Amino acid sequence: TATRRYAKKQMQWFRKDDRFIFVPVPLSQPSSLRVDAVANTIKELCTIPREEFEKEIAPAPVDNDRKKAKAEELTDEESMLPLSARTKLTNERQGKNMKFYQSKRHTLVTGS
Repeated sequence: TATRRYAKKQMQWFRKDDRFIFVPVPLSQPSSLRVDAVANTIKELCTIPREEFEKEIAPAPVDNDRKKAKAEELTDEESMLPLSARTKLTNERQGKNMKFYQSKRHTLVTGS
């Protein structure tokens, strides 16, 4: 649980920093393909012209109704957002649905 709490705190810190770029990770793929997909996305971001890069990392406008939507669903307007903004939005929605597990002590045998 400490690792989950730390990860949640990191996401909170990163969301506040406009210089941080969120890159989508395709969780439906095997880990080796995920690494390749993310590496290709980063490579593309490194090779596009500066103006396009600035558009891709532009922050999304804050909309409270948007935060209430499901993580899997992006509206037509949201799908037009820059890559980092779309990924950040999806991460925020997924974070709301994360469960925190509390460890509990169980007695398997009476008197043990």
